[in-house]
Amino acid sequence: MQANRWSKTLGGLVAGIAGLAAWPAAHAAQKSSLPNFPPGLTLGTPAGVLPAQPGAYWIEKNFYTSIDPVDGHGHKTGAHLDSYATVAIFQVVPGWHLLGADYAFQLDSYGYFHARIDFPHASGLPSYSTNGTSDLAIRPLILSWHLSPHLGLAIREGVYIPTGSYDAAKPLSISHHRRTFEQGIALSYVSPDWILSANGVVDVNGSNGDTLVDGRHERYRSGSSYDLDLTALRHDGRWQYGLVGYYYHQFSPDHGPADLDGGVPSEGALGPLVGYQLGRVSLQLSDVRDVYARNVGKQSRVWLSVGLRL
Repeated sequence: MQANRWSKTLGGLVAGIAGLAAWPAAHAAQKSSLPNFPPGLTLGTPAGVLPAQPGAYWIEKNFYTSIDPVDGHGHKTGAHLDSYATVAIFQVVPGWHLLGADYAFQLDSYGYFHARIDFPHASGLPSYSTNGTSDLAIRPLILSWHLSPHLGLAIREGVYIPTGSYDAAKPLSISHHRRTFEQGIALSYVSPDWILSANGVVDVNGSNGDTLVDGRHERYRSGSSYDLDLTALRHDGRWQYGLVGYYYHQFSPDHGPADLDGGVPSEGALGPLVGYQLGRVSLQLSDVRDVYARNVGKQSRVWLSVGLRL
């Protein structure tokens, strides 16, 4: 009973934070939970505009996260999770135009992911760690319209393919073991002095048909969710600095065994960002911390992003 209580409270709470599906339980209860899109992934970027020059662009986003799962009242459950991941983003801007917009396509995936979760002593559950790769995101359609010389509006369509590491019998799996369809819209103001950007993302999750509960394989589908990433940066020569933040919320219910439902996750975060242009390489460092969290992992995350035109 104690292990089942912990699996209900903690199961999947940290999943969408970094593309991780987590289910700590004696009988390895595991489900796909929360979005594949890590809240805050586009912080520091003008997602509403595409690069002015056609070509191939690569961004490597590295982050370390310290996570304390919380319940529906924001109280810590006593568990703790540390994770490290690196996300490779490959975007191609071929110079094509469609419907009056600039066109691009993009692929991204976790090249490497490590996570360790520690449970309260009272739970009787041992610590567990895992390494591996996550699911592949394919974004075949990115369109960006120039509304004015400095203002751009972009839409994105994508899908996550379950190519990552998954084992229903283990307490932690990195893949969500489902398809997720993603729609995005972004508005960005970019001038020689400022980057002001808002990027909204909606994830509609498919079902995980291999959710293991007390030795039985169940089907579980986590509810749809949205994430809003906000960026306000000031340019000063090669430097940039400012504030970034996000808000994430699941707006539709889960479907599947009721005792696996960990509650409706919501979280909001804020933090500083500093960047530097080193020749053709752009560098950004940010420290983003949750100021609000319910039924999710309350997190502190340090991002280091490296961008380069290939």
